[in-house]
Amino acid sequence: MIPKCPQTPVIQGGLLAIAAMTLHCGIGTPDSGDRFGNGNKEFGNVGEILKSAMPSQHWQGSASNAYTAQDVKQQDRSQLMAQADSIIESVVKKQAGQVTNTRTVLDACSVALGIMVAPAMAAYPLVPAGPAISMSIQIGAVAGSVPIAMAAMTKLGIEAAMNGLEVAKATGMYNRVSTTAR
Repeated sequence: MIPKCPQTPVIQGGLLAIAAMTLHCGIGTPDSGDRFGNGNKEFGNVGEILKSAMPSQHWQGSASNAYTAQDVKQQDRSQLMAQADSIIESVVKKQAGQVTNTRTVLDACSVALGIMVAPAMAAYPLVPAGPAISMSIQIGAVAGSVPIAMAAMTKLGIEAAMNGLEVAKATGMYNRVSTTAR
């Protein structure tokens, strides 16, 4: 992907920088969050099962009342876990799209920069100004692509921070469940 060409060191440096940014975006398909979606559904099912397990009019008294109180608490916990899983699913899905979009921008920048190797190399042997023309092409190519890649990475970093706030909200919900489950 990164051509080895001593005549285009500036382009090579730009391609290496973009390759490093691409590695920061991970390898493979980003997680879709569907496992948290499955958890959300399962906690919803648990809530429905708990509702159906409420004492009937045939079971009355203090034991029935204590059971009902615990059953309601479990339903609330189940609902809170389902909501937290839903938030996490949404965040993971959103982050996957953000990573995919960033990778697309980085790929386009890398291709655009790679395309400029041929003109820079073609200009290099021209006498007497060939090396200067080649360097100008390289600098222009890097200046036109690396800042775009950097902006995409900065945007991804900001989006990740915003996603982190949503994850913190869900974490608080999980913590509430764990502190009340006694």
